[in-house]
Amino acid sequence: PTSYHGKAINVDWYLEARADVPLAFDPKAEHMVLVVDPALPKAYTPPDLWAPQPVKLSSNPSGWLVLSCISLPFILGLTFLSNPGWGFLLIPAVGFIAHALRKGKAAIRAVGQVAVEVYPTLIAPGEEVHVMLELTPEESVEFEHITMTLKAIESATSGSGTDTTTYTEEVFSLEQVLAKDLRLSSSDRFGEEVIFKLPITAPVSFDEGDNQITTVLKLEVQPVDQKLVTYTELIHVGPRVDPAT
Repeated sequence: PTSYHGKAINVDWYLEARADVPLAFDPKAEHMVLVVDPALPKAYTPPDLWAPQPVKLSSNPSGWLVLSCISLPFILGLTFLSNPGWGFLLIPAVGFIAHALRKGKAAIRAVGQVAVEVYPTLIAPGEEVHVMLELTPEESVEFEHITMTLKAIESATSGSGTDTTTYTEEVFSLEQVLAKDLRLSSSDRFGEEVIFKLPITAPVSFDEGDNQITTVLKLEVQPVDQKLVTYTELIHVGPRVDPAT
């Protein structure tokens, strides 16, 4: 990766030299080297043919639902071990979880089929990434909004075991509203080409276990009176010049 100074992660390069002197201390020296991409950002060249592929949508559960799903098995076990007769009190909790899951699936069905294509697949700082979105509902549906966001996130983890701490910082965030108060019937198709231009200072993708820099594309579709439906894809950001050269 190129040199980078962020909020939670720094990537630095050093040149070290040491002279092996017999029967004496070896003199050493160190000098920081700035590694940059010498090439200019490339102009965008459209693909010969756009071919968006269907993607899998998700309806993110609320915090209460996640907590309920995690804790329910333990509560069930403790309840039946202590007094099986109190098991009927858990019926509302099970019903709440089932209802929330049904609402999530209903929202995904309401959105219909969604296809996405990102081009180019390798993007460099300062260049444009184009996203083709196609949405075809299976029945008439009204959307509060459809938005797409491109953001870079630093994630640095320190410590180990129970002392592990993860620091997360947002480097940049670019959001575009594709539609508001949109109504589609089953015969309609919503198509949009979304253009994001990465900042010239955008970091390249970086993964060294506990230290990561990721650029994420997130689509959010909000049907009226339904749960929020999302799709997330990692975008690979790399240098314009092959490091091997």
